[in-house]
Amino acid sequence: MWTVGAVLGLSTGVPWWFWFVLVLFLGIWTPAVLMGHARHGTSLVLLMSLLVAAGHSSRTQQAVPHTDISSWLGSNRKIPATIQGVVLSVDQNSGTFEAISVRDQEVWVPVQGVIRLFGSLDPIQGGQKLEIHGRLSSSYRHRWSCSLVIVDSNHITRIEEAYLFTQWRSSLQAWAEEQVASSKIRVTDEDRLIRAVVLGVRDQSWNRVVEPFRQTGTAHLLAVSGLHLAIFCGAVGSLMAALGFSHRVVTFAWIASSLIMVLIADVRTPLFRAVLMVIAASLFSIIGWRLSAKSILSMAVLIIQMIDPLVVLQVGFQLSFSVVWSFIFFLPMWMSRIRKPNPELKLSRFGQLWRVSMTAWLIATPLSVHHFGMFSLLGVPGTLLLLPLTTAVLLCGFVRLFVFWSSNLDLVISWLLEASAWLLYVIANWMTGLPGAGLVVERPSWIWVIFVEIASILMIVSNQRSIRICSAVLVATLWWWTGSKNVH
Repeated sequence: MWTVGAVLGLSTGVPWWFWFVLVLFLGIWTPAVLMGHARHGTSLVLLMSLLVAAGHSSRTQQAVPHTDISSWLGSNRKIPATIQGVVLSVDQNSGTFEAISVRDQEVWVPVQGVIRLFGSLDPIQGGQKLEIHGRLSSSYRHRWSCSLVIVDSNHITRIEEAYLFTQWRSSLQAWAEEQVASSKIRVTDEDRLIRAVVLGVRDQSWNRVVEPFRQTGTAHLLAVSGLHLAIFCGAVGSLMAALGFSHRVVTFAWIASSLIMVLIADVRTPLFRAVLMVIAASLFSIIGWRLSAKSILSMAVLIIQMIDPLVVLQVGFQLSFSVVWSFIFFLPMWMSRIRKPNPELKLSRFGQLWRVSMTAWLIATPLSVHHFGMFSLLGVPGTLLLLPLTTAVLLCGFVRLFVFWSSNLDLVISWLLEASAWLLYVIANWMTGLPGAGLVVERPSWIWVIFVEIASILMIVSNQRSIRICSAVLVATLWWWTGSKNVH
């Protein structure tokens, strides 16, 4: 309900105070309604939470400057610019920079947007507030608004130093990036792949490295998210359980693993959501409280939206939470429907993994097509084929972080890591030549997305065969209609 309220507040354009006036009006009548009709209490609480979320989101939207840095740049493809902002991340040759203001004829104009930095970045550290002069370009299209090339480090002025914790975390991340790299002399595509899978690092060559995975519908394997955290925590928990540690100690180990991931990896919404859920579930388990996965996910949604109500507009938030919701609500219904004729039926590991991948594909792909205009029919088989190699890269990468003290162990793990990354990259490139890979289409509307999502859900969960068949036909027809608009 909070998410619905946030979307309502951001999409209607109604002033924030309107929603809070409704909350006050409803609050005045709430005691009288509860005294006469106590059963309506839950509905009133849900309605008030919707109105509060709408007001909070609308107020945040009005408080944030609406001028994006790319809009300020306009038709000028490349111009000299002086920009103030905060460094989000940095490596040897590139970094990301959140713009706050830009100088326009001696006047600082508030702007927003994430800029990709290139050039002389040696004195830059994550978390610093800087004033940077360089050549601003709108040609860098993907998740960043623009790119800024810095010719000389003298064109960088420190306004505010990063906090000590931020400096320490940046140093730790830099050490981790160097440690997991298979080559210490020249950064290869395999190195970039390893850093992306283990640490979420994306440098200036990221788009070339990830392109085969985008075309095969397996780019989610490279994005550090709940899948990667689950693999890491699962490996740590299995190892400690095999060594004879109690469940309570293993639970603390899961919390520690989540915090380690936050410290060394680039934290985006999917990883932040997963960490919140693991820590919350672990803490409640330690104190003996039992909460359902639905409650824990709702708690994570509420925390993330309280921090940033505008996050509901981001594709990472939409994909992450929609897929997890489908795992919690729809996947168990699918499994239960299969077992209903034969309760003693045991599904194979491969069958379970296939249904998990299919559920994620059916729910996430319509959203992905709406935002990016590309999809692949190889998403499910590609995930099943590449997931073991991705798991090997992830685990070998983390093991290498902890065996740096032993040159012999490090050499063995380095070879396994490089071989796994090389094979992962080779297979992904090979799959791009298969039919159904990299289908570029016109971006469909939200109405199309809603119809495809509803039909996909009915195809999964309905107990009536006729409804499942009709839903499957509708899904196939809608996808065929979209695929027929191939822009190539």
